[in-house]
Amino acid sequence: MRTPRPATLALLLLGTVLLAGCAGPSWENQAPPARRQIDRLARLARAAWNQGNLAQADTLFAQCLRQARALDEPEAVANAAYNLAAVRIARGRLPEARPLLDEAAHAARRAGQPAADIRLLQARLALAEGRWEEARRRLDALPGAALEPAEQLQATLLRGELACQTGALDEAERELQTARSTPAPIQGQPLLAAGVERLAGRLALAKGRAVEAAEAFDRETDLCRAAGAPAMVAEALGRAAEAWKQAGRPAAAADRACRAAHSHLAQGNLPAARRWLEQARTWAAEAQDPELDRRVSDLAAELSLEPPETTP
Repeated sequence: MRTPRPATLALLLLGTVLLAGCAGPSWENQAPPARRQIDRLARLARAAWNQGNLAQADTLFAQCLRQARALDEPEAVANAAYNLAAVRIARGRLPEARPLLDEAAHAARRAGQPAADIRLLQARLALAEGRWEEARRRLDALPGAALEPAEQLQATLLRGELACQTGALDEAERELQTARSTPAPIQGQPLLAAGVERLAGRLALAKGRAVEAAEAFDRETDLCRAAGAPAMVAEALGRAAEAWKQAGRPAAAADRACRAAHSHLAQGNLPAARRWLEQARTWAAEAQDPELDRRVSDLAAELSLEPPETTP
């Protein structure tokens, strides 16, 4: 059986988890070479993710999936397809993730594995692509009492996000209160705590309370940093930047936008880095802050030295 909690992976609303596969000293010693190769690639891919190197993680998980398919090993296919889908989502390549998650779900059924983590990610993807009814259907289909406490909390956060997106703010408020009233899964899990702050920020923004939203997104950033999740840090900084701009604080917005650009640049996501650089440039000019202007100029110079991104 797979163990779904060895390392964290960022994903839009909630912290998604990289699946470990069935690695372990005794397993490695007894496995045939093809299985050991799958495990080796998965370890390297998770290490690349933890270092913020999304392009390398993508390449390695794709290799891992090819090896798992060649062996027709359903557990390994489920793990690799799920992980590759999560990396593609983190890189903004959402359409590529859907067939990978379908493959992961099918392989998990073949292996007789629980698939709540895959279903949560499918719901998250539907939500991110604006497929509200599919997101609702997938959340309603979750096995309820059979979910782990952390999975129940993630489902609550997704329901709250869905309610925000569809304008059901009273429902979103109830989901937020539910999340805040169940602290046990959050203890020692900064990404789950970050998800609560993220929902609080989205709800505040929907209610027109931009300063409150920006402060919540700043707290989300701190929690993602504490979790060591680079992609989530970059996304949270972007949310904070936009909220501070809506609050009429262009200097704070430019600061967060600069930091988001630097984080994306360090992770090899050049399109996102350039996009946030342009936002930072605009807001820094509006703020008329010489220090911000210098930071933007330095970042622009650094980005100009980067070659165009290649898609693995």
